[in-house]
Amino acid sequence: MIDSTCEICGDVSPRIIVQQDEWQVLRCPKCELGWLYPRPDLSHVTGQYDEAYFVDHRIMTADTDEQLASKVKGQSSRVRFVKRLKRGGALLDIGCASGHFLGCAAEAGFEVEGIEVSEYAVRQGRERLGLSIEQGTIETVSFPSARFDVITMWHVFEHFADPVGSLQNAARWLKPDGVLVVECPNSGSFDARKYGTEWAGWRIPYHLWHFTPKSLGKVFERAGFEVRCIQTSPSLWLRNVMRRIPLLSLARNLICPLFTGRDMRLVARQNVGT
Repeated sequence: MIDSTCEICGDVSPRIIVQQDEWQVLRCPKCELGWLYPRPDLSHVTGQYDEAYFVDHRIMTADTDEQLASKVKGQSSRVRFVKRLKRGGALLDIGCASGHFLGCAAEAGFEVEGIEVSEYAVRQGRERLGLSIEQGTIETVSFPSARFDVITMWHVFEHFADPVGSLQNAARWLKPDGVLVVECPNSGSFDARKYGTEWAGWRIPYHLWHFTPKSLGKVFERAGFEVRCIQTSPSLWLRNVMRRIPLLSLARNLICPLFTGRDMRLVARQNVGT
């Protein structure tokens, strides 16, 4: 029996759902929170967010100015999503990497700032896009209270050592009517089950937490937020299968959204009653 306790509901009977080398991903049967076990040396993991990490994983990298412009434009769907929530204002992107989303948001009229732990990524965003990016974490960087209309976290929340504490710290920077948007992998998805240990959302040992819509909502509620919605993406696994079957290819846009894919997106506001 594994000696590990769920940090959200306190259950002491987690199940192993993934085994990779010395690492295991455990999931609480009660609230569905998943976590990496054993917990890695966080100082060692943080030090791995260097140039090689971004290049090897093809995260926010661009060799030429043309590629950079294309990468920035490629963030337009995320910006459109945010603009449906807030037409403009001050926006903070936490874990902004080299700032492609920030660049796109700035072009759409937002006043943008970023936080990024990687020295390499910060340098790229400052030098190539002229962005205001602070190097550090939510715990080490300081902003005035109620500074931002929007705070975003695109595929960074699962890297935090303390998700609840990090959300509570970030809440200080959000205006009373501000919104927080988080996108992260959905470990309870159809695709996670189909791809198994090869699923891209595990990314062991970088991802310390593995959420389902249920557990993600509970983490935000614990941190004092009101969850407005959680959206899931359509299945990539099923789309790839249907592409190989000509008779089904025309129906994939209707069928694939019925099965959940890698990502989910949550929108929350501060709970004024807390």
